[in-house]
Amino acid sequence: MSIRTYFLGDAEKLDVKVGVIGFPGWGNVGGEILDKLVRVLDAKAIAHIISYYFPDVMIADDEGFSSLPSLNAYVTRAVRPELLLITSKLPVDILPSFAYHQLLEGVVRFAKTLGCKLLVSVEGVGGHEDRAFVIGSSKKLVDEFVMKTGLSPLRLSRLPGYSGILVSLSRLLKMDAVGIIQAMSNPTPNQDVNAELFRKLLTLLIS
Repeated sequence: MSIRTYFLGDAEKLDVKVGVIGFPGWGNVGGEILDKLVRVLDAKAIAHIISYYFPDVMIADDEGFSSLPSLNAYVTRAVRPELLLITSKLPVDILPSFAYHQLLEGVVRFAKTLGCKLLVSVEGVGGHEDRAFVIGSSKKLVDEFVMKTGLSPLRLSRLPGYSGILVSLSRLLKMDAVGIIQAMSNPTPNQDVNAELFRKLLTLLIS
């Protein structure tokens, strides 16, 4: 695979059972919610996942610290068992299709090596109305998340995005996965919509 993982510490000491994934995209749903989870749960960076197909650019923060485009993995000990969070500063769908799939498969395999039993993907997609849906790697999981969140299952749909790929790859790799997909008619971030979905997800994760 054309991806590399660079650990920042000793991953063998982690006790991770659930991973949450979200990237910038439509409405910045995934990116904004994951950034907020990292802050609220005081998560610490544990690894960078780099694809050789990311743009050849450098990213600098407000202190002049530079980094390569990457997926960033964090772990929070604010909840037990520890929670894995994976996000990025760049949308992943800028990659060529084959590299996009390789990267997402690498994410699933990375989470699995840390002991994750469940992946939860959060994403915004274009839609005719502002409404959130659930997809899953099994009917049992979908029913469970529908009951816990009050969201509707997504039926008979074809849609772009990383959540469907992550859930499908997880099933092939014998891992449970759920996608929480926020349909939005406007690609501009909606703070009220994102905040409501964040509250639902946070309640779900710490309950």
